[in-house]
Amino acid sequence: MNRSMELQAKWGDQFVSIEHLVAAMAEDGRFGESLFKAEGLTKDKLDAVRRRRGRGGRDGGGGGRRLGAGGGW
Repeated sequence: MNRSMELQAKWGDQFVSIEHLVAAMAEDGRFGESLFKAEGLTKDKLDAVRRRRGRGGRDGGGGGRRLGAGGGW
């Protein structure tokens, strides 16, 4: 979750969205990296999706929910 929030800030989005979660998971060497590799989902493909997503109101793709102070949604 921490990496998702870092990506949200880096990408200039207001909310953490599924794109941030998936990108963070893909970088996670404990699980996500090997899972995505096995399914053929590469960093280049993820980057292409991120470049194509809407940047409208910089809200993380429309529909992301803000993480509450207590760690919940």
